[in-house]
Amino acid sequence: MPEENITLKDDLNAKREEILRMADGAPRGTLSAETAKGAPMGRGERLKALASSSLSTGGALLPEQSDQFVSQIRGSSDLFNFIDLQMVENPRGYIDSFYISDVVTKAYTEGALASETATPVMGQDSYETVEVYASIDINHKTLTRNIMKDTFADFVIDKVIEAMGYDLAYASVQGDTGGGDPLLAAFDGLWKQSDASHVLSANGAEIDFNIFAGAYNKFPDKKKRRLQSQLRWIAHNRLWTDWNYKLAPRVGALGDASMSAISPMVNPMGIAPLVCNEIQTNLSSTYTSATPAVHRCTEKGAFNLTATSNTISFNINGGGATVHTITADVYRAVELMKALNDSLIVAGDPAIVSVDQTGGLVFETTTTGAGATIVIAAPANDMLTVIGATAGAYAGLAAGANTRPYGTYMWLTDPKNFWLGMLNSLRIFWEFVPRYNQWQLTVYTELVPHIMDPDAVVRVDDVMLVDYTA
Repeated sequence: MPEENITLKDDLNAKREEILRMADGAPRGTLSAETAKGAPMGRGERLKALASSSLSTGGALLPEQSDQFVSQIRGSSDLFNFIDLQMVENPRGYIDSFYISDVVTKAYTEGALASETATPVMGQDSYETVEVYASIDINHKTLTRNIMKDTFADFVIDKVIEAMGYDLAYASVQGDTGGGDPLLAAFDGLWKQSDASHVLSANGAEIDFNIFAGAYNKFPDKKKRRLQSQLRWIAHNRLWTDWNYKLAPRVGALGDASMSAISPMVNPMGIAPLVCNEIQTNLSSTYTSATPAVHRCTEKGAFNLTATSNTISFNINGGGATVHTITADVYRAVELMKALNDSLIVAGDPAIVSVDQTGGLVFETTTTGAGATIVIAAPANDMLTVIGATAGAYAGLAAGANTRPYGTYMWLTDPKNFWLGMLNSLRIFWEFVPRYNQWQLTVYTELVPHIMDPDAVVRVDDVMLVDYTA
């Protein structure tokens, strides 16, 4: 090996050892007592983790260090608080399953051969983790000229890991390989997988006792006997708010309990509820009344409007087209909503812009029926691509067999029936790019969600959320 290569290698090793000594002096590949106990990874441990994630390891952290980052993800969402989240050592593998489908106990006759046996079913569900990543660029001035100074890099890494946890929980529920979303298309989530479970429809009804009773009756009796104490209703918090709303008018202790801060939800069928805000609340739901004209944009905020992408044209209810030019800037979804509505009002049009639960813009008329219309056009320098809008004419419907985007669903199952395997190999890159004068953070991980026993899941579709403004 040339002498200069040996010298370079020695310099790199010396630099790495210096970083390790900066951490806390612990031997390479070890963790402090606080970190070993599961405490959040501090600056010293983070330096040590980044020092040991070199090009020779592909950025992979040691398993113990990876656990510390995964612990941040575990507590980042409703879903990860109750499902069976396990670290796996291999990207491909099998999950052993054991089912007893028959009654195993028989009446015994004295002196006779106990010949009747029940055969358990042994199975293996295969899994293969899917690689996902999160990345962020930060200008060097932003990183160094803020009040947090040296600790700002740690703050940025923590926030990206936290945001990644939210995204992974969202994808674990809503993943759909047939969709076009770059994250959700990574794998089929629990919602899509539960197509193979027991599914019934509420047919657009708002939540009530009959829906809970129907779902409970659909759950197999043989599994009720085994899982009754573990069963939980899993739904979005908006559905549980509607359930409280339905119970509140009841007289006496039941009405009081439903509105109590101590016991905010009465357990339907004696089964406790769980909140999972990763569940969708904007699905199409059966609706018989007249509907407004609606167009939902596909992109989520924030929106970077430039001088070549800051206009849009509306014609509302046939009142004539008006062009709206918004000052070029970076807008959060609610900020752009306000700017558009202000411009509409100035033009003599109604404010039709709102923001949905996912952070996208929604254009919806305040009137209903066939006369409710929105025509969206693309003038010069339009913003349609930036906000995910499609030019065209959109109309409301008269009363009849319509749909409305206020639908949701819920599950009845043992929460541990929902399994998430996460590969115990997190890779983190934190590096400076001189020519761009910026720092780049990239985090890679691998995971896959799985329903262990689809026969032990009931899903209720097409539940209409209460429209409190109607």
